Amino acid sequence: MQRITEDQGEQGSHSHGMSASMAELTRRTAMLSAVAYMATRIVAEPAWRDLMPDLLERLGQATEMSRVTLFEAHHDPEGNPVQSCRYDWAEPGLALISSDPRYQNMPLLEADGSLEEWTRRRMRGEIITANLSEVTGYARQVFLEHGTHGFVSVPIMVAGKWWGFLGFDDCHIERQWSSAEIDVLKTAAGLISAAIERERAEKLAQEAESRRAKLARYFSPNIVEELLSLGEESKTRTQTVTVLFADIWGFTRASSGLPGTQVMSLLREFLSVVERSVFENHGTLDKFLGDGFMATFGTPWVGPQDATNALRCACQMVDKVAGWNERRAASGLPELYIGVGIHRGEVVLGEIGSERRLEFAVIGDAVNVASRLQEMTRNFQLAIVASDDVIAAARSESGWVTRDVFRPLGPHELRGRDGRFRLWGRAATVRASIQPRLGSEMGA
Repeated sequence: MQRITEDQGEQGSHSHGMSASMAELTRRTAMLSAVAYMATRIVAEPAWRDLMPDLLERLGQATEMSRVTLFEAHHDPEGNPVQSCRYDWAEPGLALISSDPRYQNMPLLEADGSLEEWTRRRMRGEIITANLSEVTGYARQVFLEHGTHGFVSVPIMVAGKWWGFLGFDDCHIERQWSSAEIDVLKTAAGLISAAIERERAEKLAQEAESRRAKLARYFSPNIVEELLSLGEESKTRTQTVTVLFADIWGFTRASSGLPGTQVMSLLREFLSVVERSVFENHGTLDKFLGDGFMATFGTPWVGPQDATNALRCACQMVDKVAGWNERRAASGLPELYIGVGIHRGEVVLGEIGSERRLEFAVIGDAVNVASRLQEMTRNFQLAIVASDDVIAAARSESGWVTRDVFRPLGPHELRGRDGRFRLWGRAATVRASIQPRLGSEMGA
């Protein structure tokens, strides 16, 4: 009789073990199905955050847990390490905690300023499993507050650093997790990690493209790529630069009777005629100013022939505008004239503005003087007015002789400036016999 009873007990124990194994297998299969669905959605949808409520619910139901949470570790406004519940799912009857202020900016430091134990373990990439009967202190207080009997957290590591964790609460029993089940949870955390890394990469790519587009407004393509590769596009520095201002004479009068669309078309046509000369002569197109623009030579880096390049650019622009006027006159359109002012001096260059709008800028007295010289082209009725600083620098750089190309205008006062400036000027056209000499004397 005793033998029969023992056999029946062994059979019952075996039957219970088989039942538990089948339950675990069924649960693990459901978990794998949830993770497979999660992988499909995260790969197809770049906005991974929008998927979290649905994915956490599927994970919770598959694992037969009472609550699933996604916590992110970050810093509060004072720079202290904290964690916040970003997303969660809970079974019916349990309140969500992601909208509870108590679970936002939760401190990760102990009273003595050290990181609490679970945080240190998560930072090392450890899986944490705990049951109510095992925990003490603050952890036990949290378990009791949530009605948690069993808990597991899986760290989310992004680029080798701890980002946060997936947490699973069982409010019914103390849970023992198999290694196979833990591996499935680690896969889920890995998918979220991959989604975060992709989000960061896309953001960096967008920022790089934005920087590239912004720099392309000022610099030639090869300079843009070099600036980006060196990471120097935002560095502020002081250096000697040659500044050029160009403006259309009589643009307002010439465009006064035209519809707005034709005015813009005329302006674009003019700028397309002259802006290529800036890039062809290693200049930077700093900004458009209504019916004119500002260019610099010696930005972002000082070159061996910045003053020469600026003068060559100015002469090319004036000659191109002369050819453009011939075509306009042949079509019965009024001629437009360009005035160019050039000065050389020390400036500060770099990005200015707010985080919402940053622009590359060149600031300094040399900019103001070049602008004044451009204004003086009307007084002299000359196409180009350059300061003696530019002419002297060009002679030093390339040995260029200015006779028959630029003529001395003598010393002059500038509006808003003390002292007098020696100036040089060039008319809108230069005698044909001088053109070959201009090219050779200004050689690259």
